[in-house]
Amino acid sequence: MGQPAGEFSIFTSEGLECKLTSGVATIRWLVDRITWQGLNEFRHICGLIHEDERVQVAVLKSRGSDFSHGVDLSDKELIAAVAKDGGKTVAEVGADAVQAWANLPFCTIAALDGYVIGGGACLAMASDFRCATASSTLWFPEIDRGMYLSWGIIPRLIHEVGLPMARRLAILGEAIPLSDLPVDVCRITENLDHTILALTRQLLTKPRGAVGLIKQSFLDHCLAVDDFGDKDIERFMQSIDSQAFAALMNAWLEDRNR
Repeated sequence: MGQPAGEFSIFTSEGLECKLTSGVATIRWLVDRITWQGLNEFRHICGLIHEDERVQVAVLKSRGSDFSHGVDLSDKELIAAVAKDGGKTVAEVGADAVQAWANLPFCTIAALDGYVIGGGACLAMASDFRCATASSTLWFPEIDRGMYLSWGIIPRLIHEVGLPMARRLAILGEAIPLSDLPVDVCRITENLDHTILALTRQLLTKPRGAVGLIKQSFLDHCLAVDDFGDKDIERFMQSIDSQAFAALMNAWLEDRNR
């Protein structure tokens, strides 16, 4: 496809790195939990590769044995951001990060292993393709912290896994093996790297312009509900302004710090 040879570093920090190799941008989480800084850095990376004509496919993966433990709710910068305006900015930035990843004008792949939780699970479900090991588990535990599942993920979740499974994930808060999701939601493999390599090679043969237009049609259909974004943020703010949220969060943090 005329891509330059070699590897190019696009972004590097303590929590994230992004490298470009032969048309494939690989974003790798270097930490288990998403910090406020990391979330903003992820948005920045999406902006960089969105405008980079060399990129034809983007792959999101992690350095550790688990794809993501979700957002670090004990992160002081995150707590300060929530306190500033009742969670409005946090909900907006999270939704922007998911949308920036989903709206890239080329296909995205999530390489999933181990636990795929919360904010990390949102990014996984906003990907165009998912490849996972048989031991991978999808989990949205927000409901048991008294939180509304925000970041604009609910309509995407319904479109990807169907309403009955979305109820189990978002309302019951069940941790569900990715191998139990409906057929074609995720490619289950014994060799994650090999499967992703084969898929990226296939995608590299597709014209970026046409792929982007098709993706936009999919996204238009997925987010067809009027004013969903504003309602999503309002519901998140309402949920974390409740006594139930305060009690459940305090109990969870105490248990985690034991």
